[in-house]
Amino acid sequence: MLISFKVENFRSYKDENTLLLTSTSKIQNFPEHVRQIGMVKLLKFIGIYGDNASGKTNLLKAVSLLKDLVFPTQPFDLDFSFKENESKPTLLEIIFSTEGFVYQYGIKIQKQTTPFISLNIIDEYLNLIGNKEVHSKEIFSLAKGINPALFTSKDKDVYSLFWQGYQKLSKPLNNRLFLNYINDRDKVIPNSDLSTHFARVFNYIKDSLVIIGANSMNMTYIKGDYLSTITTYVKEFDPSIEEIQLERIPNDDLSKIIPPALLNQIQAQLYALTDETITICINNDINLFISKDPENNIKCETLKLKHSYIHSWFKFADESEGTKKFIVLMSYFSNKNQTKSFFVDELERSMHPSSSKYILDFFNHETKDMETQFIFTTHNPSFMKSSLRRDEIYFVDKDLYGDSALYPLTDFST
Repeated sequence: MLISFKVENFRSYKDENTLLLTSTSKIQNFPEHVRQIGMVKLLKFIGIYGDNASGKTNLLKAVSLLKDLVFPTQPFDLDFSFKENESKPTLLEIIFSTEGFVYQYGIKIQKQTTPFISLNIIDEYLNLIGNKEVHSKEIFSLAKGINPALFTSKDKDVYSLFWQGYQKLSKPLNNRLFLNYINDRDKVIPNSDLSTHFARVFNYIKDSLVIIGANSMNMTYIKGDYLSTITTYVKEFDPSIEEIQLERIPNDDLSKIIPPALLNQIQAQLYALTDETITICINNDINLFISKDPENNIKCETLKLKHSYIHSWFKFADESEGTKKFIVLMSYFSNKNQTKSFFVDELERSMHPSSSKYILDFFNHETKDMETQFIFTTHNPSFMKSSLRRDEIYFVDKDLYGDSALYPLTDFST
C-alpha cells in the first residue's frame, strides 16, 4: 500500500509537497477505511479538492511520470519542471509497503538541453525502511552504488559487473534508471535477496500504481469473470441496461477489422508473454480485447450491452459518456485478486454526483478486505460528510505566482 508520495519542482509544484496516507488516531469514523500494515495504519481513500487549474491533475501526472520512468511504455514530456526553475532538479519519491516490507524509492531528474534535449538522471535511491525482521538499510544510490553489505559472497562479483555495466551505459546519456536496468531478465539472479528487493519495488511501481485520467477509456481490465459483478452494479446506475457480455469474434474475421501488420505485432507480443491473463485492448469504435485462450490460441472479443425492451445489442461506443466511464471504473475495481493504488482524475466527470458517490460505496464494499487504495480528484463537496474521514481530505491551492500547495484538512482545527 502507498504510504506517501513526495514531489518537488514538477509543473505547478515549485516547493516540496507530500501526500501522506497514514491515518490520524483522533479520527474514529469510517474505521473500515483504515488498514493496519505492520506498525502503520494506512488510509484506503484520499479525496483531493481544489479550483480548476489549481494543480490537482499535476499531482497525478507526477505519479504517472515516476511510473513511466521506471517502466517506459510511451514517450513523455520533458518540460516537467516548474517554469523558470529548470536549472534545479525535479524530485519524485514514493514510500510504500509490499509483501511485508516497506521501501523508499526516489529519483531526481532534469531536462538536459546540451548537446541535445534529453532526460538527465541526477540521483536515484532505494532504501529498505524495514519489516518485522530487519531494520532500515540503504540498498543503493547513484552516488554510492549498491550497498556492499547486501552482497552474498556468491553474488558479489555478478552485481559488481552489473553496476559497472550500468555506469558505462550511463556515461554517454544518463537517461535510464538503474531500477529499470537491473530488472532486465538477464540480470535477475534466482534465490537472491538483492534481486528480490529490486523486483518487489519494480513490480509495485509497474503494476500497483494505476493512473486513470479524466477522459480515460482504458478497457484493459474488462474480464469475462467479473462481468456479472459489473452488470449488477451498472444496473443500479442505469436501470435500462439489462446485460453486458463479451462476444468472441471469429479469427477469420480479424484481418477484416485489424490491419494485418498490427495483428501480427499483437500476436507476437501475446505469444512472448508468460502471463496468460494479459489482455491487449484496442479502443476503436467497437472496442477489441485480444488475449490468449486456455489452448494458447489468439482470442478476440468485443463488449456489447443489452437494454430493456430493445431486442438488438448496443456497442460500447454507443453508450453515453457517463455510462462508459462508470463501466470502465467498475472494470478496474471488480478484480478481487488485486492490490493496487488507483489514482482517478475528476471522478465525477460525465457522471451525476450520485453516480460518483455510488462508485465510492462500491469500491469500499468490494475491497474491504484488500490492501487497495482509491485516490481521486473531485469538486463534489458532499463526499466530505458522506464518504470521507477528515484525514482523507486534501486541498490544492495555487498562489499568484503559479505555485501549487498541497495540504490536508487536518491542518485546520475544528
